[in-house]
Amino acid sequence: MIVIGGGLGGLLVAALYPKVTLFEKTPTLGGRFRNLPYRGFQLTTGALHMVPHGSKGPLALLLRKTGANCTIVDSDPIATFYYDRDMRFRQVLKEIGIAQRLRLYLMVSEMCCKRGNSQSFQEYLEKRTCNTMVINGFRSFCIWALSLAPSDVSCCEMFSIMRSLVKYKGPGVPMGGCSGVINALKKVILEKGNNIIHKKIAEIRADEKVYGVTDEDGNEYDDSVVVSNIGVKATSHLVKFPQEYQKKIDALIPSEGIKYSLAAKESLVWHNGVMLTPGLQYIGGINQVTNTDPSLAPHGYHLVMAHQKLTSSNFKKEKRKGLEELEKLFKEKDYELLATQIHRKNNPVNQAASGQDLDQKTPIEGLYLVGDSTKGRGGIEIEGIALGVQRLTQIVPPSSGASVLATQ
Repeated sequence: MIVIGGGLGGLLVAALYPKVTLFEKTPTLGGRFRNLPYRGFQLTTGALHMVPHGSKGPLALLLRKTGANCTIVDSDPIATFYYDRDMRFRQVLKEIGIAQRLRLYLMVSEMCCKRGNSQSFQEYLEKRTCNTMVINGFRSFCIWALSLAPSDVSCCEMFSIMRSLVKYKGPGVPMGGCSGVINALKKVILEKGNNIIHKKIAEIRADEKVYGVTDEDGNEYDDSVVVSNIGVKATSHLVKFPQEYQKKIDALIPSEGIKYSLAAKESLVWHNGVMLTPGLQYIGGINQVTNTDPSLAPHGYHLVMAHQKLTSSNFKKEKRKGLEELEKLFKEKDYELLATQIHRKNNPVNQAASGQDLDQKTPIEGLYLVGDSTKGRGGIEIEGIALGVQRLTQIVPPSSGASVLATQ
């Protein structure tokens, strides 16, 4: 088997399967799920040092299956909610009153029991409740978890996400941050005797079926199974897909956002879960991962991360909105902005917004996809990537012997 791309999805595949050659064009592994050292802080290339379903979710299950030795500490509480003040969930329930509480319970029950349809989740909310606390609570969750507004998410996808939340529970922080996971997977891959080659792939050789790949130096590697983890649009630049399939690829819309990394000598968030921010308009949520792993910041400092959905192409204006909200939220607190990272176009939050994802199978025999344009339904961010890899193992079982060792 040949794997193209050393992001999280590609590494999971290479850790699960035998006789794999993985190609990564950059000198480092992890893609948008790795640490980015800066002034003693461990910032991230994309993710927020959090696993959406902690030690019980799809990613954690796959990591255990690979034998990767990494610890994920579950958040407690899962989340709090900042309206005009920070509240626990039970306080929110008390605030909205008995009637709205009953409506909320009925909504959650319906979301868990039904499949949902193509109607937007915003339309669903407006038909079920007029309570602004409930509506804004779901809105902040969508921004934080999906980098989307409720109007951008179908009921079908949101219902699946709710079922996953009920099944797997809330988030956790991997010790060592994102790179704690990546380094553990790299160790497994090398111990299995699989190969990691830091070269760019220039072509996937295929007609109706795949034959192998060619690297940037013209070297050919033959294999009957190729798995791409570089995004379906980037994959389509390496191989010619049938016209109808290419139309599906071209129609995909990424989810885009802004991440703010803050340094603070005093604690800005009192717990190790997510502080969702329904009281704010642009920022969806904030975490303080150093409450779990102090090594992610220099001694005496906290690392705090906030996420905002992009609503326009005026990035200066978008950034100003976000920073104004952070200033309002943390007024009289002593903190410093370390970095502002905009994730869009070729480096988005997700290559395909949640609910738009394609299947792992492509029209070309032996060519498969993993990553954030082929997430499993109901999977939040990296949990969706894990569900996609899980789906691949059902199509091509690791013990099937379907792949051939790539040879130059």
